[in-house]
Amino acid sequence: MDSDKRFDFTSLVTGLGLIAVSVLVLANPAATFVTISMVLGVVALLRGAQLLFSYYKLRQLADIRIQFTLAAGLLLVIAGFVLLLAPGVLGSLLGFLIAAWFIVDAASSLFRLNIVRPFGDFIFYLTLFLSLLLLIGGVVLLFNPMFIGSLISVVVGISLLASGIQCILMAFMSRSN
Repeated sequence: MDSDKRFDFTSLVTGLGLIAVSVLVLANPAATFVTISMVLGVVALLRGAQLLFSYYKLRQLADIRIQFTLAAGLLLVIAGFVLLLAPGVLGSLLGFLIAAWFIVDAASSLFRLNIVRPFGDFIFYLTLFLSLLLLIGGVVLLFNPMFIGSLISVVVGISLLASGIQCILMAFMSRSN
């Protein structure tokens, strides 16, 4: 072996670890989403507590910003407890919000189809097709809001897999300075 080349065991171990985690994430996306929700719950609790502490220190100021700090702190603490005690709520709320967005956006595009008509049949039918696709996606999410949680988990799993493969490749290609 050339003295300039050195195998990077750290990258290999990191890569194998990332691939192992990606397999776990992809094998059980619901558990991954629950874990993400719980981590966000802890973060919301900590940030809420920090805001409440800031309010307590500055409560003698009668400024609206201080009152907003109190309200934001309380909301974050409540959100944190909800996410910790019922982690599926995040997926449901996120799914419903995105479903509503897709449905409203699709309806808006369908109502404005006459505006794109003068630009030709291709643009008209493409806009119609994309609007209907968006509407279908919104309706699917409306009746299955947890789908968005699984989708996020799959994206995370694939990203971890790609990162793990990249680390393993780097282990074999690394050179010392």
